[in-house]
Amino acid sequence: MSGFDDRERAEEAKFAMDSATEFRVMGRRNKLLGLWAADLMNLSGAEAEAYAKTVVLSAAISTLRALSAAICVSVSKWRSSCPLPASRL
Repeated sequence: MSGFDDRERAEEAKFAMDSATEFRVMGRRNKLLGLWAADLMNLSGAEAEAYAKTVVLSAAISTLRALSAAICVSVSKWRSSCPLPASRL
């Protein structure tokens, strides 16, 4: 194996680790935001945890919707319609 192959694998591993770390950090941030908002609404215990979980899932879904919309915009340059069902956007 050449030095270039080793370097390429190292960069890929670093990218994967950075992506995983960013995912965990964003999830943690969204959970804390949900707990803070739950506190403002006088929710506590299981209700607060459930609300925080809803915030985390909502953020993930909105990210996927934004990604789907971006894909449709990109693909529409080459195709006449979006390949994703409208119900998924």
